Amino acid sequence: MSPASCELRSVIRFLAAKKNSAKDIHTELCQVYGEGCMSSGMVRRWVREFENGRTGVHDEPRAGRPSVSNETIAKVEAAMLEDRREFSRKVGISVFCSEVKDKIICLICNNAISVPKLYNIKRHYEQHKSKYDTYEGLMRQEKLKEFKLGMKKQQFMFTKVSQESEAAVHASYVLSEMIAKHSKPFTEGDFIKECLIKAAEIVCPGSVKTFQAISLSRNTVVEGVTDMARNLNDQIKEKSSCFEAFSIACDESTDMVAEKRCQISGRKY
Repeated sequence: MSPASCELRSVIRFLAAKKNSAKDIHTELCQVYGEGCMSSGMVRRWVREFENGRTGVHDEPRAGRPSVSNETIAKVEAAMLEDRREFSRKVGISVFCSEVKDKIICLICNNAISVPKLYNIKRHYEQHKSKYDTYEGLMRQEKLKEFKLGMKKQQFMFTKVSQESEAAVHASYVLSEMIAKHSKPFTEGDFIKECLIKAAEIVCPGSVKTFQAISLSRNTVVEGVTDMARNLNDQIKEKSSCFEAFSIACDESTDMVAEKRCQISGRKY
């Protein structure tokens, strides 16, 4: 059974959006749907149509011509998606590649194919062909699964490292805020970190490196407190612009080393 015209046009629109040439698109259509599915001239015509701004893949309505039902369109789109998946499976197992976030990644060397065309993918595989063409049938399928599993583990590790790094920065800001609120010297950060690491070695030895990643040096605490003070100042300016009325009270106070300071408090109405 030949594929519906709108299915072929949808594939053409997708590949044209990825900047594939009309010649390459016609070659891939013939590989997937068979020779004669659409002429090269018709492929060029539809590529021009989509480049000129056309988005629809269905024929323009004509007098006396029945309209296509939504159910038919849904079936065609489902078939097109399944064909794309089948095409990806065939290419993946033949050249050990996989599509990740609209990029074609070589599972052998983990490099992205700069121009995701079938010719370039096969050309990239040539450097690995002598070693991996020995895998055939079931062995090749198992090798493909092994590569994909390795990629997932690698992606998980990158995500985990990123999350741990963000958590370390967050902890640094929280502890810097506590040091400032309790009027402790900024040099206390190093002592607090030493206490955290010692506690981690006893309670959770596997997380020691996570605690070691928390930066609490004097300069880091100063920068953290300064950033929070600047952010608080910006919030006050933003919120005070909509105050109907406010009052300010001034008083004399002292800091932790008994130096006099001017204390200012405000209230909005």
